[in-house]
Amino acid sequence: MIWPRLTVNACERKTGIASFERLVRQVMSQEPYRSAPRVFWIMDNGSSHRGQKCVDRLRKTWPNLVVVHTPVHASWLNQVEIYLSVVQRKVLTPNDFPALAAVRDRLLRFQQYYEQVAHPFQWKFTRRDLNTLLAKLAPSKMWPDIGGAIRHRTFGPEHLAGAQSGRHNSAPPGP
Repeated sequence: MIWPRLTVNACERKTGIASFERLVRQVMSQEPYRSAPRVFWIMDNGSSHRGQKCVDRLRKTWPNLVVVHTPVHASWLNQVEIYLSVVQRKVLTPNDFPALAAVRDRLLRFQQYYEQVAHPFQWKFTRRDLNTLLAKLAPSKMWPDIGGAIRHRTFGPEHLAGAQSGRHNSAPPGP
């Protein structure tokens, strides 16, 4: 999805670097992106567009393209992932397509509709919600106790700084 309410219609048989680069070319070849001083691409760490190799490959062709990767395991932060979850629920379920052409047709019709009615997602996930989620995940290996943040059900930049330096906060921060 591109501001304002523009989706790019690309249906590929297979994912990968080549199909991702065709998508980038489709967008970056158009105005205003072609001549913009900077165009930010916010993306997850999918196999076709992760890491410094991706950044280097894209910048070689599109010097004004700035890649911003979301954190790993943070698809809920990615507006495209939110859009794709809408597509999954409203367009692709049930998966009763007789052929790929039917999938393409349904996706393109939804895209045309969505461009007319789309509005920014209202972000309602608060810091308190994050703290609650982290507290639930505390025992898991995926979310270790970062500087006491989970133990105290608080999480903020002060905890990240402590965790990175090896310091641990022994008390929760103030209100």
